Amino acid sequence: MSARLRAATRADLPRVEHLLVDAGLITAGVAEHIEQFILAEDNGHVVGSAGLERYGAQALLRSVAVAPQYRNHGLGRTLVRRVLDGALRDQVREVYLFTISAPEYFRLLGFKPIGRDDVADSVRASQEYGECCSGAQAMVLRLRKPSGWEDVDDPSG
Repeated sequence: MSARLRAATRADLPRVEHLLVDAGLITAGVAEHIEQFILAEDNGHVVGSAGLERYGAQALLRSVAVAPQYRNHGLGRTLVRRVLDGALRDQVREVYLFTISAPEYFRLLGFKPIGRDDVADSVRASQEYGECCSGAQAMVLRLRKPSGWEDVDDPSG
């Protein structure tokens, strides 16, 4: 299994939405931000995704998903790293996310749990902040490469 990474285009939207639905993730807001997604593709199939919604110096990491047969090989970590590297180049200083199923995974990548009231006002404009993720754990990463970034063990993708 060898997937290549590439930037998403509008034409990828149906395949990305399918991957997200299969992973139990929401698709609200994906269409508006699809061009800020990085995809993993193998044999013409989208097998992984990670997206970013930018709000000035803050951003929301979203839609991190890896097809089941591609998990546990570091693909999720690679997708997240690529998105975060791009955010850092674009001078994003804080990246937020909302997760129900993977808070420990994102802790391993340097994200810290926070209260929903601590999410930057700019990020609250995201559809993910609203009702669709009201029960999710909010997390934040202040952008600078965490020590040991390359050594993080990737249990889920």
